[in-house]
Amino acid sequence: MGNIGSGELLVIFVLALIVLGPARLPEAVRWFARIVAEVRRISTSFQRELQDAIAIPSEQRAVLENSADVDVPRTMNNAAAPGASATSENPETSNSTPEAGQPGHRETLEDRDPPKN
Repeated sequence: MGNIGSGELLVIFVLALIVLGPARLPEAVRWFARIVAEVRRISTSFQRELQDAIAIPSEQRAVLENSADVDVPRTMNNAAAPGASATSENPETSNSTPEAGQPGHRETLEDRDPPKN
C-alpha cells in the first residue's frame, strides 16, 4: 500500500474517527475505497493502452529491420517535389532560386507588401 505503514494507518483511522464520528466513518471509508478502486482501474487501463501502443507487431518490426540500411537524407534529397523540375531536385547543386509559392522558397523583404501609411 505504498509507503504507509501500519502506525500511520492507525493514526489516520483515529483522526478520521474523531473528525467524522462513528456514524459517518463507514460511509466515508466506502467512498474512499470506491475512489481508490476507480483510480487503480484507470491507471491499469492507461498502462495497458500505452504498452499496446508501444508494442510493434512482428510484420512491422521485420520491415523496420530490413529498412535500416536506407540512407534517409540522400533519399529525401533525391525525391522531387510535385511540379519541381529536374534541376531543382538537389538544392545544393541548383543555382536558381525558387519563385514565391514554390517549394523551397524563403520569404524575403521584397516578397512582403510595403507598409501603408
